[in-house]
Amino acid sequence: IIMYLFRQNKKFYIRCLMFAVSGILAGIFFAVKGGLSGIEKPNVFSNDYLHEYACLAIDSKKLFWIVVKERGKWFFLLWAFGLTGAGVWASGIFPALWGFFGSVFFAQAFLKQGAAGLVLGILFQLPQILVYIPLFAWSLYQMTQKSRQIRNRKKMGIAGTVQGVYLRHFLAALAILLLGILTESYINSYMVQLILQIFY
Repeated sequence: IIMYLFRQNKKFYIRCLMFAVSGILAGIFFAVKGGLSGIEKPNVFSNDYLHEYACLAIDSKKLFWIVVKERGKWFFLLWAFGLTGAGVWASGIFPALWGFFGSVFFAQAFLKQGAAGLVLGILFQLPQILVYIPLFAWSLYQMTQKSRQIRNRKKMGIAGTVQGVYLRHFLAALAILLLGILTESYINSYMVQLILQIFY
């Protein structure tokens, strides 16, 4: 799916990738310059936390709503930007932010657990990341196209714009987001706990 999207809109996704790489480099710089100076404090990659998580009775329903809040805020913000002229600029900001937060996350993992932390970091993202990456990549493109359409219509002095297609795309993306949230809340939590019970 990723390769199909990339081939269809190569120029757009290369631009997004450049912003993501910029965010990753900024995150690495942040970590190296002491942004993670409090890394000695307990966090998700601490041995005590991992051991506790391995033995924890996880309430998947409660976790589901937590994940809805965390993933939903990015999703709805992204699609809302598509209804404004600022969506064109946001298509660069979103990948940069995701790259930054992702690199900080893996920096924490590496500083706490070394190479094993990187493996754990990837484990924490599976299998839902296989849903989220193509979903948000496609959503970014839809947001940018809609935003560009709005800007062009304003330049031409045409009032209003048709929202029907954008709404249908939004609803389709929302259904896929729900799939990602379900895999993260139920499959990922079970899979991570199972592996941690073996090693921790």
